Amino acid sequence: MLGEIAVVEVPARTALAVTATTTMEELGDVLSRLFPELCARAAGLGLATAGMPLTRYGASHADGSMEIEACLIVDAAAGGDCVALEACRAAMVLHFGDYATLGEAHFALGEYVRRERLETAGLCWEEYVTDPGAEADPAKWETRVYWPVR
Repeated sequence: MLGEIAVVEVPARTALAVTATTTMEELGDVLSRLFPELCARAAGLGLATAGMPLTRYGASHADGSMEIEACLIVDAAAGGDCVALEACRAAMVLHFGDYATLGEAHFALGEYVRRERLETAGLCWEEYVTDPGAEADPAKWETRVYWPVR
């Protein structure tokens, strides 16, 4: 299920990040490994989380693989370990349900961007509001999907 699409202002943030190459089929397994690694790294650096974990999507390749960046929003920069996520304007929609249906949110955002004559302006991302480890029922999972626009 999707909420209403809105254009929102996203503030600048700092994140610990790790990049990976994966496929849609392997994405869940890759992220379920990367996010605990990021949490352990943040703890080791003495950083507190300051937002929901998110995944940014980069290039897709002809072989079906894609570049992703798993990010953990933190409260301060830790030298070369952190990346700056710039402030931006983005079309955002709330997605409720299993991650397998997140494509519906991306499709809806694509239609919205075309209909409103907006231009995409950077990597899209998914922000995971609900922790699947804390909520077993996928119907209750909430994800915010963002497409930067201008």
